[in-house]
Amino acid sequence: PLGLAFAPDGRLWEHEMGPAGGDEFNLIERGTNYGYPIVSNGNHYDGKDIPDHPTRPEFNAPEITWTPVISPSSLIFYSGDQFPEWKGSALIGALSGKALVRVTIDGNQAREANRWDRGQRIREVEQGPDGSVYLLEDEDDGVGGRMLNLTPARQVTGPRLSPGNRRSPCAPIRPAASPAAHAAPRDRDTHRRPRARQRAPARGRPWALPRR
Repeated sequence: PLGLAFAPDGRLWEHEMGPAGGDEFNLIERGTNYGYPIVSNGNHYDGKDIPDHPTRPEFNAPEITWTPVISPSSLIFYSGDQFPEWKGSALIGALSGKALVRVTIDGNQAREANRWDRGQRIREVEQGPDGSVYLLEDEDDGVGGRMLNLTPARQVTGPRLSPGNRRSPCAPIRPAASPAAHAAPRDRDTHRRPRARQRAPARGRPWALPRR
């Protein structure tokens, strides 16, 4: 698994990348078989079919699958106070999906509640001690690679994520005054590195899996 975390009720959840399609979010249960590579909601990279989970009900099917894939990278369960409606939700960073994904949990069931496009591959999601959320971007040839701090936005009427103030990378972090429960987060670029030198093209690796 690429993300593994306990929910507030003590149940253990994980997410993992599927093959060509079929990324999964699973509840971990003792003594169960999750079926791969006999079943999957994706296919082999060479195009060969893998039967879907419903064809073999004896295997434990994922609670959520993603096709097209999001390439999940990290997982936390939010427990802070800055985003009250997020409490108990799973927050997932998406690499190829270039997004922050919120998943709500109800017993053994899970569903994707929100997906906020960030325009960059999200490598890590963490909760700060003040209840704000930190995102770490991947860097590619000097683009991205920032650490962003998400706090509730003021005067927001719907659950959307603002693109952030990219012109003020070192702006101080100030909590919003009396944020509404549905207020969407705003981001603060807490660290920006100088532009990296141009890297030479990597040599071909015919055996390598496609980059997520």
